[in-house]
Amino acid sequence: RDVERSRGLGDVYKRQITLTTISVLLAWGCASLPPATSKAAARRALRQAKELYQEGEYQSARVLFQTYRSAQISSSERGEAFYWEGMCHLALREFGPAREKLELALEQGLDPWIRPYLYCALGESYMGSGKFDLARQAFVKALELDSENIRLDHVILRIATCAQRLNKWDEASEYLHRLLRETPDSPLVDQAREKIEYNKRRFFTVQVGAYKNEEAARKRAVELKTGNVRPFISEIRRGDETLYCVCIGKFDSWEKANLQMQKIRGAGRIEDAIVKP
Repeated sequence: RDVERSRGLGDVYKRQITLTTISVLLAWGCASLPPATSKAAARRALRQAKELYQEGEYQSARVLFQTYRSAQISSSERGEAFYWEGMCHLALREFGPAREKLELALEQGLDPWIRPYLYCALGESYMGSGKFDLARQAFVKALELDSENIRLDHVILRIATCAQRLNKWDEASEYLHRLLRETPDSPLVDQAREKIEYNKRRFFTVQVGAYKNEEAARKRAVELKTGNVRPFISEIRRGDETLYCVCIGKFDSWEKANLQMQKIRGAGRIEDAIVKP
């Protein structure tokens, strides 16, 4: 009996050791796996996550969206969770992770209402990653799915911007004039008109300043002039005003202009230098 009792205790100790080992392995090796979540807890996590997102707490919101996704939910609900995770990454300008989550959302059985918004977000993530052709396709898809409820002016301007960066100037003009025609009261009208002006020139440049006074612009251009840099003044109409923009370089591709912009910023000369158009 003593022997049997000892064997029994030994088995108990073995089980305890095994359970302890499993617990340690789970703690160290599987810490990244989300815990199982009940549907009720998942719904609470979703509600709290959306509230945090609205408050601009994107990191905290992203964790709760992951918690919601870890529950036993339907494919469309998982798609929505991936969508919101992508939106959190997008708000943080983490374009790669945003693109990954949004593409995963597309693989799920999404409710129809969310698909155009997802394509808009996907377009933003592609633009942020410099993938302008894919961005253009995503924005066009959003227009095809729902041109009434999405921000029509915003999406059209995005398509036109992508077309410009792909040197598709005629297509860009078509969309810019569509914006003026279909959304004449849009706050983006001035931007559309400015882009139309750049369309006529068909080159890219790095804008390093914009002034209402021409003399101030010319003074700034002289200050920036060096052996290799020859700034020039470009006039742009914005509403009822004329802006005098100080620009550097004329490039036949957006990539070349962007490289020059990075050099200018890297040299610590003009932090707010931007590529136009």
